[in-house]
Amino acid sequence: GIYRSNDGANNWEDISGDLPTMGPESGMSYCYWRITVDPSNPDLLLVGTRRDWAFDQMGIYRTTNALAADSGSVSWDWNWDAEKLDTTIGQSSWLDADWWMDQHIHLLAFAPGDANVVIAGADLIVKSSDKGLTWTEAYSTDNQDGSYTGHGLELMEVFDVTVDPSNPNTWWLGYDDMGLFKSSDGGQSYQRMDAS
Repeated sequence: GIYRSNDGANNWEDISGDLPTMGPESGMSYCYWRITVDPSNPDLLLVGTRRDWAFDQMGIYRTTNALAADSGSVSWDWNWDAEKLDTTIGQSSWLDADWWMDQHIHLLAFAPGDANVVIAGADLIVKSSDKGLTWTEAYSTDNQDGSYTGHGLELMEVFDVTVDPSNPNTWWLGYDDMGLFKSSDGGQSYQRMDAS
């Protein structure tokens, strides 16, 4: 589940609210591997599910009342459902939903310099320009003729991202067994930084 502390980590309150669980028998929450907070609004949190610890409604959840006085009243919206994936991601990149769609999240981060921008992904990289409400792919371009142009990250796994605090278009990504990559243009291209 998701917990918050209002006193420097001395005490914790469960704010999992209506997030899905493993089932009524267990009462166990999904494992949310990534959490990111809107740098301009601490009430807005995004969390991402982890592979093997979530089975339905995987992906990203969003709350806009994380600091509610009653911790039990925190509510969450699923912002990664199949309909949104099909319209904003699945049909706009070569790694489409019909072939492979890993809905779990290995990286999730707001851009410190522009809190509208969020980067997320695992086998694919996606970007939101509206605080996580909708998503577009950021690793390939559909040429509208059945072909795609890659941006430099093809079918590997990205495990983390850091966004330059002074430039929301500069991203640093830890990329599977291939090391460190950098994008200087908001995901339009990537350069491997530790290539020999």
